[in-house]
Amino acid sequence: MNEAEFRTAATAAFELHRAGRLNEAETAYRKILEARPDTPEILQLLGTLLGQANRLEDARKVLERAIEIQPANADAHYNLAECLHRLGNATEACEAYRSAITARPAHVEAAIGLSGLLLAAGDADAAVDITHAALPHATEHPALLGQLGASLLTAGRPEEARGHLEKATRLAPDFVLAQRNLAMALIQLEEFDAALTLLRPLVNAEPRSIELLQLAAMALSASGQHARARPAAERILEIEPDNVTAIDLLRDIAANLGDGDLAVGYGRQAVALAPDSADAAARLAELLERMSLLDEAREWVERALSWDPQKTRACMVAARLDRRSGDNGGALAFLEKVDTGKEPPWLAANILFERGQVLEALDRHDTAFTTFEDAHAARAQTRQARACDPDKHARTQEALLALFEAESAPSWIAGWPDEPIADGFATPCFLTGYPRSGTTLVERLLDAHDRVTATPEFPMVNAMCNALDTAAPGGNIYPDALAHVGAEEIARLRMLYRELLEESHDGPTGDRLVVDKHPLNLDHLGLIARAFPGAKVIVALRDPRDVCMSCFTTDFIPNNVTMRFFDLPETARAYAATMRLWLLYRDILPLDFFVYRYEDLVRDPRTVLGQIVAFLGLEWHDSLLESAGANVGRYVSTPSYTGVTQSVNTRAVGRWEGYAEMLEPVMPILQPYIEAFGYGDPADD
Repeated sequence: MNEAEFRTAATAAFELHRAGRLNEAETAYRKILEARPDTPEILQLLGTLLGQANRLEDARKVLERAIEIQPANADAHYNLAECLHRLGNATEACEAYRSAITARPAHVEAAIGLSGLLLAAGDADAAVDITHAALPHATEHPALLGQLGASLLTAGRPEEARGHLEKATRLAPDFVLAQRNLAMALIQLEEFDAALTLLRPLVNAEPRSIELLQLAAMALSASGQHARARPAAERILEIEPDNVTAIDLLRDIAANLGDGDLAVGYGRQAVALAPDSADAAARLAELLERMSLLDEAREWVERALSWDPQKTRACMVAARLDRRSGDNGGALAFLEKVDTGKEPPWLAANILFERGQVLEALDRHDTAFTTFEDAHAARAQTRQARACDPDKHARTQEALLALFEAESAPSWIAGWPDEPIADGFATPCFLTGYPRSGTTLVERLLDAHDRVTATPEFPMVNAMCNALDTAAPGGNIYPDALAHVGAEEIARLRMLYRELLEESHDGPTGDRLVVDKHPLNLDHLGLIARAFPGAKVIVALRDPRDVCMSCFTTDFIPNNVTMRFFDLPETARAYAATMRLWLLYRDILPLDFFVYRYEDLVRDPRTVLGQIVAFLGLEWHDSLLESAGANVGRYVSTPSYTGVTQSVNTRAVGRWEGYAEMLEPVMPILQPYIEAFGYGDPADD
């Protein structure tokens, strides 16, 4: 076969190959090889064809022969790598991919294949290096860009991954894998709205895609949209009942929605499906500790630590259990295992707040104080914290003070109706007081009454404030809108309150008295008085020094208010503004107030709780003081969850004394309220 005949025969065989007529193409290739048996180009094409026909061992032998004759044949190395990969020989496949790249540095497909194998082997950094080296040879190649993005994402570099994935999706709008990875990068970057915008059409197009549903549920849950995340995660379980990721998501969603029993149920499923998982065991232990089921929590955390002694979450739960049992030295030993600098900010903050509590219990107040400062610094780096605007809360307080301190305030307040609108909605009672003033304790005690439904910090009043920004006439926003709203707007606000109450409480409350417990409602008693004239309001007071220290040292979920607790001076300023409002409200608002001091409650709970029950028009039951035990096994969402399972005690009274030196700079801010609330005499502390 001369050269011309060879070229004609090779072209014809290749056309048959390209047309998918593999049997005819194979015959043609073999006929050429009979005449010219050591032609590497034809051997490479025949090997490729045999691989396409899934005759992998035959393909391997032919391709190895092609390489033996022509070692620099990049395509032969690449196709051999593909063959070896499919045969399950990853090590030799990697070597073949590397040989293809050595023979032709611009061999993009080989770079993509090698990167994929490196990722599967857990070497994300090497995968990044390979794809990045290929990029100058194909800057507009969507698959290469997508693979580089996936490699960077796996290597923990989501910001860099994002740029390459965005370019890949621009070049190939139907590149679903790149879009999916881009959504994951956006979630890791805590840009949840952007991730959801990207995911929505993908999920609609593939409603049974487990990967897409997982991403949607993750984005919704991480952005605080737990109720919306739940159906997506449940749909995954409908498709794949043992999907561990979905069960993990549902466990966390249930916990965030306050359904502890459901969360524990999912936690048990997770450990059953992954019986050797330290993470699953630690997460279940964390839920059980939160519900004060301490013996079982201890069992699970010990299992987690036996599998992974350095597991951060397990160390944190073990420390909490030790602290609750009084073994503060043991608690500190667990916490000191954790290098918070290597943890994500939210987890570092959790560890540091817990460490601060333990150090305080060990009377190491100076070190505890600096640890709490470090905890706030870590918390400030989280997405939730960065999304907050503490200045907005300060501005709202200033506007409320200006509104209610104005000379005209008493006259327009006097014009408010004396009776609530006749809409069939019974007026709630409002349990308020600055955060860390003991409102959770009273809420749990009252909730034990058979005629009471106490709500643990539901968002009704806050939603009314937000609604006034758009509902008030004349373009007025809250709080100035309070001076202008009429009966129609108030009716809508009451309806909003009622709907949110029933939604948050998972149904109507019947004929029971609703006690709306939310300390931050103390700022908004003006709105409460306008919407619910004559409402009963219970106000909890506590020594301002203890309140501010407790706020500063508590690991709150970040919001516009709690982010003001990032340092002690700002904590004191926020407290003082609220207390200034309270003293103003007390004298001018048409509300029925009952004021108690936390210290009096814990020293004589029978008398103070009896007065509160009488104020609410309820019958006294001695069992109310024994209700702490009933809270074991209940999920309490506030930071006071450990206290509601204990008998009423005075341990937190005078806590501030260990931090007296740190409090000195803010004493001029707090002193007026220390005196106003009767804490000036040491005998009253």
